[in-house]
Amino acid sequence: MSPASGDSWPVEQSQTIKWDTTGLEAPLNIHLVPSGAVDATIIIAEIAVNVANTGSFQWAPPNTITVADVEVIIVDAKQIIVISEVFIIVIVEVSPFLQIFHSRNPLTQEPDHHDQKVNDQQRHRASYPQLQQLQR
Repeated sequence: MSPASGDSWPVEQSQTIKWDTTGLEAPLNIHLVPSGAVDATIIIAEIAVNVANTGSFQWAPPNTITVADVEVIIVDAKQIIVISEVFIIVIVEVSPFLQIFHSRNPLTQEPDHHDQKVNDQQRHRASYPQLQQLQR
């Protein structure tokens, strides 16, 4: 079954859940549960409800997931349960302070690139006298 132990699935990136179809009767419900779960009483996310027993399902973990160590549980029409091994949902935190802004130099109208080399910083400082005052 996939996901397997040690897999890392980043949020918002499509992954394939795979299982052996033998002995399972459609429709299936596929759930994301905390690691160590033995049934679907605590569900972190509904992955799919009433799907065919095809052996695979594409899914992208949503960015709302806050638990990293998880399992996939598949429950068939006869309440037979198949549980994946524990895997990790990679939670990506984006800070609003980590944005790159591009502006234009008011004197030359050339783009200011904040990631240029040190020798280019001299030109930049000369264009902004108020920046020189702040740096002193």
